Amino acid sequence: MCRKFNITFACIFLTVFVYGQVDLKHFDYSKVDSFALNFPKKKYKSYTEIVGPLTDNLETEHEKFRAIFKWVTNNISYSYSNRSPDPEKALKKGKAVCSGYSNLLKAMCNSAGIECEVITGFSKTVHSDINKPLKKTDHAWNSVKLNGKWYLVDATWAWGYQNEKKKFIKEYDETYYLADNDFFNKKHYPKDKKWLLSENIVSKSNFKKSPIFHSNYLTTKIEIEKPKIGIIKMKTKDSLTIIFTTDVIIENVLIELNPKKPVTEMMLRTVDLGNGKIKYIATTKFDKPINTSMPIFINNRHTLTYKLIVK
Repeated sequence: MCRKFNITFACIFLTVFVYGQVDLKHFDYSKVDSFALNFPKKKYKSYTEIVGPLTDNLETEHEKFRAIFKWVTNNISYSYSNRSPDPEKALKKGKAVCSGYSNLLKAMCNSAGIECEVITGFSKTVHSDINKPLKKTDHAWNSVKLNGKWYLVDATWAWGYQNEKKKFIKEYDETYYLADNDFFNKKHYPKDKKWLLSENIVSKSNFKKSPIFHSNYLTTKIEIEKPKIGIIKMKTKDSLTIIFTTDVIIENVLIELNPKKPVTEMMLRTVDLGNGKIKYIATTKFDKPINTSMPIFINNRHTLTYKLIVK
């Protein structure tokens, strides 16, 4: 940016004024991404051999971090065949679990002069995680400092996801890059609460009991009123009611009780709350006992997962 100006003072002033206002989450990273994704693939002896050529031509700290993040999520696959936290092993094998991802990201960032920390804690991804005991930490992610501000990132989950059958699916998810803290904390609970990085402090108990939130939760901007507990217990004579508010137009709410069978569309009614906010009330009934995972699709996209027990 500064090369366009001949007056040094003007360049410095403009850089300070504009740089402080950059929205790092929605910055146009297309050129950085293209470079990182097409970065020559060969056997590197150390991550330090990658960091220099990967970041040296990038001017800003956040672009350097983006290049590192995209390189890691594109080149390291999730696999139990390498459970080592050693970043060099993650690099050499091209495979890792969360500790390998997070330690490699930290090592590469530190090599580029970027502050980055590894965060350990608890995670929730599938319905069996709802209300599970939180005794031993089961996940690792990172916090990176850019422009003097700490951001939460998860390179493991940005790489892809593990489905209900425990199969790993590579599918890049931008949600976990410089994440929305409140959403991130619905799926991550750090051992050290300072890494929640939010004024909305959620208790460990509420984290444990809540449903599973998926990336579409951010798109729909819903606020759940009912049920807030992730395990739903009811009788066949009762109606299942899901209530939430949003300023996004919701066309349908679907539930999936069996991946091999058609989804069920819930009956939907609305209440206009004013100021663009609408309360949606979705209801349905069950005619037989059920004990299963219950994915909720809003506007045809997976948004929530509950555990449903109907007696």
